[in-house]
Amino acid sequence: MTQARVPTGDSLNSADMILTTAFHEQFHRFGWNHMCMGCISQKWAIVAKAYNGIPFPFFGTSYWASLLVDQLWKFSLGLWQNRNSVAHGETLEDQAIITMTSLHEKGIKLL
Repeated sequence: MTQARVPTGDSLNSADMILTTAFHEQFHRFGWNHMCMGCISQKWAIVAKAYNGIPFPFFGTSYWASLLVDQLWKFSLGLWQNRNSVAHGETLEDQAIITMTSLHEKGIKLL
């Protein structure tokens, strides 16, 4: 997909305009796959500040961005663990069954 349109694209609200800019930069400069790997536009922190309306007095916007990256990593790890458990089994019994089934489908017989 080469075109994407953020729903706030036509809004004149300042927070919506910042959101549109962050979306555009993430989509065109970094990509969504990179966002899941922790490479995010710095504009997302500005968006959070604009929508929240509360300044970040103690930690600043970089702290907020680090929390976002942390949550993205946890989400990605959860997806990876789930996909691995489906592909390879959660328990040793599941893993053995999947391995035996795979070998049987390939025509390999064990003694």
